[in-house]
Amino acid sequence: MGNDFMVPQEMIAEIRKILLNARTNVAQQVNNELLSAYWNIGRVIVEYE
Repeated sequence: MGNDFMVPQEMIAEIRKILLNARTNVAQQVNNELLSAYWNIGRVIVEYE
């Protein structure tokens, strides 16, 4: 009873590409949110000066 299931390399490459794209998109979204948060913090500080 051996493992006869072979995963095509093309499928692995496609899955890898999907995951890398998702990670990139998440990182960009986090950067955008941080930029927005820092900008708003700066705005609040300027308003109180």
